[in-house]
Amino acid sequence: MLDDLEITAVIPTIGSRPSISRTIDALLKQSVPPIEIIVVVPPDRQLVALSEEQQINIKLLASSETGAAAQRNLGASSVESSLVLFIDDDILLEESALEQFRDLFIRNREAVAVSGIMSDAGATPSNRAALWYRFLAGRDLESYGGKVIGPAYNLYVPTDVVDEEVGVEWLNSGCVCYRTRVFDRLRFNEVFFKQYSYMEDVDLSVRASRWGELFVLTSVRIDHVGTAPGDLQLFQRTAMGVINRYYVMTRTMGRKSVSYLLKFILLNAFNIVSRSFRIRTASDFVNWLAVTLGVLWGTIQLPFKLKGHKGP
Repeated sequence: MLDDLEITAVIPTIGSRPSISRTIDALLKQSVPPIEIIVVVPPDRQLVALSEEQQINIKLLASSETGAAAQRNLGASSVESSLVLFIDDDILLEESALEQFRDLFIRNREAVAVSGIMSDAGATPSNRAALWYRFLAGRDLESYGGKVIGPAYNLYVPTDVVDEEVGVEWLNSGCVCYRTRVFDRLRFNEVFFKQYSYMEDVDLSVRASRWGELFVLTSVRIDHVGTAPGDLQLFQRTAMGVINRYYVMTRTMGRKSVSYLLKFILLNAFNIVSRSFRIRTASDFVNWLAVTLGVLWGTIQLPFKLKGHKGP
């Protein structure tokens, strides 16, 4: 039974990050290492120098397109094991992580995907934040961690949660292990989520949750040591967030009522206003301006970016 649950790791990369060497090392040192490590690079890119051992233990694929979604799809199409781990090139795993992921699938046949606690997830929100989440969700929940509430607002499972297995509604594709059979039915949406993009993981995992259960193991800690590829400017990230969140809300989750639209508007307004209260320096003002203009630009672009995209 254990042999049937072997893991293949797929690493999408832009090719120039030195951290990928550390990511591969961490995979090779796993108590249950992947049977294969597939590294997918975009067109006309090469990997930074890897050790001889690392080169022997990886399979290199060249994607015809640049973008995490397209590169993950290409990697998944080459996987022959029953489990596939998607892991970014700036993620470090503790030695027992893959073993714990595998064991979760052994215990729970309904599970289709599992991840761990991201190092940058943050602690349990304050009571004031919980009230805001309750408003967005439209109902009182025992915990909002791992949920996709209201206007497709996705929340991490906090770092201080003690439950060993937490059922969730979305998983971060920076490090997530899926049953490979999921990709007989689903793919990352590379048509809408191009190049480096936000929320393609929310889109996929929400759709995958219709076929089975998603979990976060709080005993697995995931160390995120990098930043956004290309170090996207705050203006670009904000505009992208507006567009992609609206897509997931309306297309992926079908939340198209006036109530959800109003909450989407309030969420973006809150992003602007909350930043204004943190202005202390000229740099803070520049960041606030970037967020404000990003929200406005993203909103203006919505009808053009979503044209022809009806969703899954």
